[in-house]
Amino acid sequence: MNGQLGVLYQNNEQIGGFRNWMIKSNLMPIQSKKWASYQSTWKAWGKKPYFLRVPRDNIFDVTFYLVINNTLVEVYKEKVKAILPNTFPLDEYLSFNLIMEVA
Repeated sequence: MNGQLGVLYQNNEQIGGFRNWMIKSNLMPIQSKKWASYQSTWKAWGKKPYFLRVPRDNIFDVTFYLVINNTLVEVYKEKVKAILPNTFPLDEYLSFNLIMEVA
């Protein structure tokens, strides 16, 4: 799934966001002694992240939005763990991609 806008929240406050996201999920087979099952794996990427406040940690509530017929539509929400650099500026788009996994 691909979309245009993602918003990052911590403690119900918007602290940042990103543009042009992609979510990829896979089913990984898990074999037990009696039966086979599948475990879902999930990863998302967001380009050009920005932060309005310094994050408290690397766990975020994320809302993903998609443009449908010129309307911004919320399509997915998830609690994620993101990989962040040690330092970065606030209030400007950053040059790295934000990589997220289910927390």
